Amino acid sequence: MILGYYTIRSYGSKGIFDFIAVPPITSTTLDFNDTLLVQAKTNGYVKPKEREELKKAASRYKGIVLLAWIGKNHKIQFKVIKDETEE
Repeated sequence: MILGYYTIRSYGSKGIFDFIAVPPITSTTLDFNDTLLVQAKTNGYVKPKEREELKKAASRYKGIVLLAWIGKNHKIQFKVIKDETEE
C-alpha cells in the first residue's frame, strides 16, 4: 500500500492500465479520494490509437486517468488524460 491506497499492477500490458490505485473509503490525510488509473510510459509518448483508448476510459470508468513517465529530472511526471467532452 502507498499512502493507504490499495494498488494493483497489470504485468505485461494485459490491460489498458498498468496499475490501478484505489483509496481507502475514509481518508482524512489525502487531498482527494479518487481511484487512480495509470498508464506508464518510458518517455511519456502515447501512440494516437492508445491515447484514444485512454480518453474513452476516462469517460467510462470512475477515477482519474493518468499518464506517468520518468522526466528529465529523474522524477515521476504525471499528466491527466481527459475524455473528449472535457477538453
